[in-house]
Amino acid sequence: PLYERALDIREKSLGRDHVAVGDALNGLAGVLMRQGAHAEARTLFERMLAIDERALGKDHPTVASALNNLATALSAQHDDAGAKRLYERAIAIDEKAFGKDHPALATDLNNLATLLCDQGAFDDALALSERALAIVEKALGADHPEVASGLSSLAHVLRAKGDFAKARPLFERACAIREKTLGKA
Repeated sequence: PLYERALDIREKSLGRDHVAVGDALNGLAGVLMRQGAHAEARTLFERMLAIDERALGKDHPTVASALNNLATALSAQHDDAGAKRLYERAIAIDEKAFGKDHPALATDLNNLATLLCDQGAFDDALALSERALAIVEKALGADHPEVASGLSSLAHVLRAKGDFAKARPLFERACAIREKTLGKA
């Protein structure tokens, strides 16, 4: 209800096509995704993407983020081909905007890797996960929490591939980083 209220206020005060309306759409769509209302979330993500593209241009990094969110909704609805196209477009935008070694790109790569892993394309997923991990380690340092996320992503691919011996130490390293940086729960 709070996201719906925020959306209503922003639409009335700023107009239906303002970037801030896109932010409210994103928040509401995220909640709907967690509730399993993927079709409704998809509609909101599509509207958010259209707003961002009109306001910021088709090659803006904010558009890449919107593409990632919409791709996640497509994937949840089993439109893997559509999701793959959007993830690839997000990667292209962020590579152009930030270069090939920016942490934002690592998120895009891991998202596509997850999709490919779910499709059984383990070698392609592995290559993307390894690239994403290398980016965050180089940019943020070996003990950053984002490195732990990258290690977990890579380990998930290895586990799905059946390579438990390689997956386990990555999961263990990810846990150690999280405990060191975030504390024990």
